[in-house]
Amino acid sequence: MTLVTWILGSIAGLVLAWFAVATLRHNLRIRRLAHAVAALPAAEYDALLARIDDFSPHVSTACLLIDTNRSGALIDTLNATSRIGGVPYVEDRDVDTVLSQGTRFLLQIRIPEQMGRSPWKGNLLVLFATRARVHCFRYHDPDDRKLSLRAKSLAQGEARPLRAVRIPRAPYGEKRHRNLFAPALLLREIPGLRDSVAALTSEPEAFLAMALAPTAWSTNFEMFERIQVGGSPQWVQTPETPHCRICARSMTFIAQVGCSASRALSSYNIGDVVYIFGCSQHLDEITCHLQFT
Repeated sequence: MTLVTWILGSIAGLVLAWFAVATLRHNLRIRRLAHAVAALPAAEYDALLARIDDFSPHVSTACLLIDTNRSGALIDTLNATSRIGGVPYVEDRDVDTVLSQGTRFLLQIRIPEQMGRSPWKGNLLVLFATRARVHCFRYHDPDDRKLSLRAKSLAQGEARPLRAVRIPRAPYGEKRHRNLFAPALLLREIPGLRDSVAALTSEPEAFLAMALAPTAWSTNFEMFERIQVGGSPQWVQTPETPHCRICARSMTFIAQVGCSASRALSSYNIGDVVYIFGCSQHLDEITCHLQFT
């Protein structure tokens, strides 16, 4: 072995060792924060989210669907309809189409009534995926009595309820990569929030990020770690607003789903973010657009 080879091998070994240590420290930090958030009593967790939700009507807002198994005050009948996994809501008229596509249930979203300007408020969107695309079915008046008995065959893992929390939106960061829901922004803008979170942890920003995205594996609260309903889309790449195939009008943004929010979505590797658009004139015309980082 020459001296040069030995030196290069040593450098490579040091780099790998540094990377391994950094990764281990990151993973331990995430686990520690996740456990701290999980250990937060339901009443305190609800109070934290309620403080954000109550402030949000005073500024531009959107609803984030927070993935949590807690049975708290902010989960009601409407929000509990939104869930990841479990048995999807599919009516008899659609179940054959779903089965013939060989699809896998991703999640379903009930558009909250808080989204007052949305023509889809109160509607239920059910998302299925194939290896190539995401399919979205819309139900304007879902009723469990109409649920297809064959929908049980589409069940995907244990159901995890989603709750809607209104979050203020404002530019934060560089224009191309703005995080409209940055924890630093929330801590800065919402009176008393930083003091409340600081009483729980020495890392307020990271703790808040984990509280708002319990399935995330980072503290950055990126767009692929959350489910956003309403507002404006946060594009991974260049904006690509679709047009209605019936009237050719630009479609309206309804929601976006990050791959980290659903294991089924991330395992398919079909996109980092799924953007859901609909035509405000033809409400059943809904399309899902995928983008990668």
